[in-house]
Amino acid sequence: MTNAIKNRLTAGAFILAASFLPLRATAPVAASFSLDEYWKTELLAMVNKLRATGCRCGNQYMPPAPPLQWNEQLEQMALIHTSDMRRHRFMGHYSSTGVGIAGRAKAVGYHYIAVGENVAEGYASTQRVFTGWRKSPGHCRNMMRAGFQEMGAAWMGDYWAQEFGDPVGR
Repeated sequence: MTNAIKNRLTAGAFILAASFLPLRATAPVAASFSLDEYWKTELLAMVNKLRATGCRCGNQYMPPAPPLQWNEQLEQMALIHTSDMRRHRFMGHYSSTGVGIAGRAKAVGYHYIAVGENVAEGYASTQRVFTGWRKSPGHCRNMMRAGFQEMGAAWMGDYWAQEFGDPVGR
């Protein structure tokens, strides 16, 4: 194996299982833990810019969609999941104890019509993880899904989680 670090992504919508899509970084990835607000604002702005223009996700055209709003419950869901992935050194849509997207949303009190999730490992910046998700058809479709109204995300070490929701009653 070269000294490039492997990046991995996986996307899920509703309670769907998804496959891992290995990618390689062009430079070594330094572990980081960021609690600052800037990267969150940056990621939300990148997703909303994409949604405003529409795009192709693989061979499927996704028309423009309304902007997402930041949701703190989805952020908490993402933070719990990234912490678990980092602590137990895995990446996926189920927790180390087998709880899926629906169960994790329920645990933080998020009531939804639909939820979706993108997770990633090995990306050193918001721009890099966004680009990785943008280039992957399943992740891209999650970011572009018009039914999603809210987003939350977390980044811990090499692990990322991006949660999407269509809340009940809004």
